[in-house]
Amino acid sequence: MLKTIHKLREQPESYRHKVAFFTTTVISLAIFVSWAGFKGYIGFPEGQVAYTPEQNVAALTASQIEPASPFDNSMNAFKAAFSKFGEEYNSLKESLSNVLVPFISGIEVYESK
Repeated sequence: MLKTIHKLREQPESYRHKVAFFTTTVISLAIFVSWAGFKGYIGFPEGQVAYTPEQNVAALTASQIEPASPFDNSMNAFKAAFSKFGEEYNSLKESLSNVLVPFISGIEVYESK
C-alpha cells in the first residue's frame, strides 16, 4: 500500500487528480448503492426472474424446464429496480405537489389582493 502511494506521489499532478476523482466516484457510487439497497430502493424480485407469471413452473416436468438465462435474469432485475425507482419518483412527485401547490397558490392569492 505504501509502495503504491509512493509511486502515485511520483506521478504528475494531473494524473493524481484523475486518480483522486476516479477513486472518489467509485467510493461515492458504492455508498449510494449500499444505501439504496438498505432502504429497499434497489432489490431483486422474488422468485424465478426469467419466467413470466403465465408460466406455471410447478406444472412443467423436469424435462420441460429450461435453465434461466443470465441475460434474462439481469434484464428482469434491472426492470424491477427501475420500476421501483419509478414508483418512488411518482410518490415523491405527488407528495411535493401536495405540499408546494397549496403553498404557491396561497402566495398568488395573497399577492393579487
